[in-house]
Amino acid sequence: MPDAVLLPGTTQEEAGVLRTANEYGIPVVPRGSGTNLAGGTIPVRGGIVLNMNKLI
Repeated sequence: MPDAVLLPGTTQEEAGVLRTANEYGIPVVPRGSGTNLAGGTIPVRGGIVLNMNKLI
């Protein structure tokens, strides 16, 4: 399970999330739109799922 799921609305918000996650060593799994049937956006060690749907 992720520790958080974030939906940035702008590229500035996205950059801020990535900057902060990098600073604290928090893993980030990006997710676009899709069914996730393959399970490619399931975090292995917790962390943040960064949902990009608002940026599309």
